[in-house]
Amino acid sequence: MSPLVNIERLKHDCHKFFSSPAMRLGWLPALLDTRTTFLSSLCVSSIHRDFFVDSITEQSVRTRMIRTEVISQINEILQSSELQASDMAIMSVLQLTTCEIMSGSERDLAWHENGILQMVRLRNGLSELGVGGVLARVLTGYVSFFFVFQLSGFF
Repeated sequence: MSPLVNIERLKHDCHKFFSSPAMRLGWLPALLDTRTTFLSSLCVSSIHRDFFVDSITEQSVRTRMIRTEVISQINEILQSSELQASDMAIMSVLQLTTCEIMSGSERDLAWHENGILQMVRLRNGLSELGVGGVLARVLTGYVSFFFVFQLSGFF
């Protein structure tokens, strides 16, 4: 990773802004399980830092670098019939979708949401997802959250 990316600071931000005791039990160990899921969480932390800590209105070079790497790794995963609908793939795309919500990219947001839907269908529904049921709960929460944003006219 580039020297422009302070991984320790992003990990700290991730823990400070997005962590809860419940998330640390199920979600966090799964995020740390692969490079792609870990980087996707850093992408969320980085874009959050851009907009809410550093108060910039565009994605930073750091965020764009991490996002590009995450997308590249996800594209590699999607080429594998064994991994394309894995928990790791779904988690990584969900984290990337969170970035799109923060950046307001409706086109990319729709793209990632459709991808998640296809992956869940390949797994035969939410009940077949792993991470001890946490992934299904997080996805369900995300859908509810996004629905409220749509109703409020945010998107």
